[in-house]
Amino acid sequence: MNTLSVILIDDEVRAIQALSRILAQFPEVRVVATFDDALAAFEYLQLHDVDGVFADIEMPELNGLEFADALLALKPNIHVVFTTAYAEYAVKAFELASLDYLLKPVQLERMSKTIARMMYAATRRSTSGFLVRTTPTLSMYDTLGQPLIVRWRTERAKQVFVYLLLHANQAVPRDILLDVFWEGYDQTKAAAQLHTTVYLIRKTLAPLENEIQLQTGNGLYTLQVPHHRVDLLDFRALVSKIADTTIDFNVKEIRDLRIIGSDVLIDISEVWIEPFRAMIEQSKEEFIINIMSRYAQPKQMNETVRSACRLIVGDYMHHVDDEVTVVQMLKRGLTLNGVKDSDAVIQEFIIQREK
Repeated sequence: MNTLSVILIDDEVRAIQALSRILAQFPEVRVVATFDDALAAFEYLQLHDVDGVFADIEMPELNGLEFADALLALKPNIHVVFTTAYAEYAVKAFELASLDYLLKPVQLERMSKTIARMMYAATRRSTSGFLVRTTPTLSMYDTLGQPLIVRWRTERAKQVFVYLLLHANQAVPRDILLDVFWEGYDQTKAAAQLHTTVYLIRKTLAPLENEIQLQTGNGLYTLQVPHHRVDLLDFRALVSKIADTTIDFNVKEIRDLRIIGSDVLIDISEVWIEPFRAMIEQSKEEFIINIMSRYAQPKQMNETVRSACRLIVGDYMHHVDDEVTVVQMLKRGLTLNGVKDSDAVIQEFIIQREK
């Protein structure tokens, strides 16, 4: 079993003791240090690496939000969990890309979800050596979030790679690739061009051959990619998952994808990508509708999760200029759960958009 190393920060000794007792019930978690002020914790973290930090927000000198802002700038892959008695800090906490937000007194069942999230995030980070982003342009990053220098030999090689990426883990017939990229070419020359392009793609991806592979055979081309290392594939999975109210969702994971509030693959201007863009926008709308449907169930959601919903919808609203379309979409989500007076609820989001 993998072990998570964490530190605890709280200016109240009893709060640290209570949190330590809860975490002691999780054998996969090891508390390596505790601090009663954030400055001392920050100095410690400049010299030591840990997987996660549990930090109170209301602390003297340097509060938890200020601490997290500075820490994540220094170590963007560390997981910050806020523990506080005040729900009103939730939106700001999620804006800082915190992993979770726990209200005191922390309950064992709620903590188990946080630990599960932290374990899942740690597994994702350790199992793959790259991340493919499609927002706003095609780019790749290593596990530490540093950009990988990918030099495409030709623009055509890059575009064929993107096309296969959008069909990741699916077999694409050779004839389709020839029609999309070499329409009007002599058949023999087109086949030779495709063969050369595949060779160039493989050369470019050689450093990642253990992670991403272009397989060919029987006239089929398949780009094998782990789903959890491509933002667009991850987002598609989230769209279906978010509709299930029995599944908890991680706002940090959603915001890290950067798809809700961003344009996708703006460096590709070919006609063939337009249907994909339309599909992505439709997925965004479906996602927001499902978020609003969950938001309309206050008995099943505490204020922390509702704050997360407001933040996600706010990301989308900043991306869309047509307010009428957005309002109609939000109403659709609310009416899925029988909310009749939706105007007052929607006004909360309109006000947030104008801030």
